[in-house]
Amino acid sequence: MTTIAGAGLLIIDRGYALCGLSPKTGKYSGIGGKQEPGETIRQTAFREAVEELFGIDPSELLVNTLVFRFINNAIVERKNYLFILMNFADVFEMNKIVCQAITVSPYYKTFPSSILDLAMNRYPTEDAEITDLNLTKYGCPTLLIDREFIKDCTLAEALIKAYGTNKTTPHLGRFPVAKSLTSDDPSTT
Repeated sequence: MTTIAGAGLLIIDRGYALCGLSPKTGKYSGIGGKQEPGETIRQTAFREAVEELFGIDPSELLVNTLVFRFINNAIVERKNYLFILMNFADVFEMNKIVCQAITVSPYYKTFPSSILDLAMNRYPTEDAEITDLNLTKYGCPTLLIDREFIKDCTLAEALIKAYGTNKTTPHLGRFPVAKSLTSDDPSTT
């Protein structure tokens, strides 16, 4: 049985990914974090996303609203971490839902209305878990982007091409793990 350490959102669209800079690691990676007791994977992913993107502690109602709205988005698994696949249109819709619930974010002078606003008009506080957001072309990695994040994006893109969507189908709730693509550890291949 696999123990899940955490979950997040893998936000990719047309070869670009939204990633956040962690002051702890000095690298850009995905949006997400550790699962809290009693949370489902999807609740963890959306709670962490709202905390990291908007700097607020979301209500259970907001988290569950996001879970329900994006219940059909596929999940990609890497080792003991799960990502919900989101495209930029999904993030635009998520922003609208979050804006209706909180209206103000300590990270933004005006609430972001687009993926560009989300990345470019951010003014994080000193204690922010993610200090900077970046739209990056993950096929052309830089030294500041976490290698595992690039592998996750590449895997997700391949799965979307294979299945034609970032949404689940009746027979596919979770994309299969492609361990050879997601780990440098030879014992996991």
